[in-house]
Amino acid sequence: MPQNTSTASRPAVVPAPGPGPEPLPELLEGVGDVVLAGHSTGYPHLAVRPAPTPGQLAAAARETAAEAPAAGWHTPGQWRTVPSDSRPDTATRIRLSVAVLPPNAFLALPAEAASGSGGPRTAAVHMARGRAHLVATSADGAMTAVQRLTTERGHVLGARCGHHLINTGDETAVVVHAHG
Repeated sequence: MPQNTSTASRPAVVPAPGPGPEPLPELLEGVGDVVLAGHSTGYPHLAVRPAPTPGQLAAAARETAAEAPAAGWHTPGQWRTVPSDSRPDTATRIRLSVAVLPPNAFLALPAEAASGSGGPRTAAVHMARGRAHLVATSADGAMTAVQRLTTERGHVLGARCGHHLINTGDETAVVVHAHG
């Protein structure tokens, strides 16, 4: 009996289609991270709140510093929260504080209350009046950097801990701190 080795005369064998992927069970309909991925939720505490950019922080600190000397901040050596009617109009959550430093006084930058994911956040400082230096320290207290603050230019900081202000002038210094 002759053997047919040609594939041209043999019919093609096509496998039968399988059952395919099963549809998702109805149990997953209420799971938010599966069904609502990328959509907003009805829970206000899960709403997206954009963090302010370094530019927005610097602009808010600069605008507040322009008005701070006339505002009459009377508590030296403390950070005072800027009242909401004195804040610049911003759509983001920027917190502003003002400090009055007498000559030869020093003050740590305000620590933000622990909220959410934590970690260092951006902050900005701007001199409203006077002469001061910003000192950055390491975890063991050693000075790592010293910068002179001027009224013409603000400074953006990547982390708040380990920063202190020192009034190095003969007059009272007024400094604005912005963070988000």
